[in-house]
Amino acid sequence: MNATTQPRTDIPAFAAAVRAELDDLPADEVDDLLDGLEADLSEQAEDSGEAFSLPDAATYAAELRAAAGLPERNGRAAKVPMREQLERARQAAATRIRSSRFGSATLDLLVSLRPVWWIARGVAFFLILMFLTVPLTGRVDYAPTNVVAWAILAALVLLSIQWGRGMWLPRRWVRGLRSVLNVAASIVAAIALIAAPTVLPQYFASQSAYANYVPMDTTQPGLVLDGERVRNVFAYDAEGNPLENVQLYTEQGTPMTTVGTEGRTNGWWWDEYFLGGGGPVTTAYEGTGRSPLWNVFPLREATDVNPWDVDVNQWDTDTAVATLPPAPFAQVPAVPAQSQAGTEPTPSPTLGASTGTDTAPVPEPAPETEVTP
Repeated sequence: MNATTQPRTDIPAFAAAVRAELDDLPADEVDDLLDGLEADLSEQAEDSGEAFSLPDAATYAAELRAAAGLPERNGRAAKVPMREQLERARQAAATRIRSSRFGSATLDLLVSLRPVWWIARGVAFFLILMFLTVPLTGRVDYAPTNVVAWAILAALVLLSIQWGRGMWLPRRWVRGLRSVLNVAASIVAAIALIAAPTVLPQYFASQSAYANYVPMDTTQPGLVLDGERVRNVFAYDAEGNPLENVQLYTEQGTPMTTVGTEGRTNGWWWDEYFLGGGGPVTTAYEGTGRSPLWNVFPLREATDVNPWDVDVNQWDTDTAVATLPPAPFAQVPAVPAQSQAGTEPTPSPTLGASTGTDTAPVPEPAPETEVTP
């Protein structure tokens, strides 16, 4: 059985010491000089085994300067940027944690889970973007709802993974942006993790309700003409005289009513649509069986009906009295006679016929008929 190789704690400490010896140089140059240093030393240590030893940090740093053609250290420590200070603090903390077996194992576990954090960071980037677009969309989508959103999420996750691998960071300001976004993503990820048990079930429940939503018919109920609700219907006979108690049906034999299916099926006595509107309120015709008949026109109407004292499903003569309203016209023009099909048309006079004249007869105007409104 092969013994498990414990990670060396002296290599990161040595790299930090070398970096401290080079702190008078620009950060970019130091990164270039020490790129892959820990990985190379770890490989040498694994190959050499017990015979491996680390050189002096100051001497090694001087050799790096000479190999790169850089001047020697001037003896004056340059001002260390905040980023460098944080990096040194991180390395020092890692060294202290790895001083114990439990801390070293825990840190190794966290390091192995870095790809998971890269993906979570990409998702956090997506959530941040969704929050920023709320003024435009008016809603927050915690999960992609279309192809474009899925493409944006995939692009942000890929960007986060590449940043975690140290790629796609050609400029220094991009690294600074990554640091800022890391902080923002950490905050958003923490909030999302805490709120997930409560927010996500509600969100997916609302999405399910939205998907199963059936649009309601927003058109006017009952009898409608040009988008306006019809309150009453008045019928006239062929002579133009008003009629009462006229029953109307549709072509399917359904009673034509002004209250629609809702009023008929619920047994309305009063038209709830106009109830409380300040104008006349129509009521159904009372049959012998005291069942509301809404297709008997004209409907009875009552004015100044108090909606709090009237039950639409109950006839109450003590509360409001409905009477037959006057017709809009006392009389309308009579229906003109319609020619019967199959009758022989009257022949028109022909020029030069027995009349002995060359001109067609001039028609006389019909006598005017006065219509009484």
